[in-house]
Amino acid sequence: MTLFFSCKSTKTGIDDLSITELENKVSKKLMIFKAESALPLLSTATMQVNSALLTRRGDSPSRIMLSGKDNLKIVGDSAIAKLPFYGEIRVADYNYGKESSITFENAYSDFSITNKKGKRIILKFDVEAHDDSYDVMLEVYPNKSANLTITGTKRTQMRYMGNVTFYESVQAIEED
Repeated sequence: MTLFFSCKSTKTGIDDLSITELENKVSKKLMIFKAESALPLLSTATMQVNSALLTRRGDSPSRIMLSGKDNLKIVGDSAIAKLPFYGEIRVADYNYGKESSITFENAYSDFSITNKKGKRIILKFDVEAHDDSYDVMLEVYPNKSANLTITGTKRTQMRYMGNVTFYESVQAIEED
């Protein structure tokens, strides 16, 4: 007698969206990305500093767990971000000592949405801040997990992992 077993995981979860539903929700431009972890671009100097400063369990120089208050909001034609920065500032001026996080609240430009092989939606845009310019790329998956990559003109690249919540109105985002 021969028995065959198959160990295949399911491809979709209960709350997963179809790629069309996901694309429709992203195109409404009413969402919040909540960062759960930061993944800095590692150089030797960044690794040494992060190793010395990180004391919480689960943190490492290449992956830093976040508190859940760090986010990127996309509301219509504007982007609002408050995200920690653990990389290197490449071009410094005297204003950099005041605020090291990635912070902006401005209208964005060059907005695009791309469906990548029916597996994820990639949203890209550029945004100006008072101290830097950023290229932003948000990869959103049907299970609402997401990866955010922010590249500044004066800083090393930062990646964040987290989840996206979609909203039906601007008022609903403001209440959250």
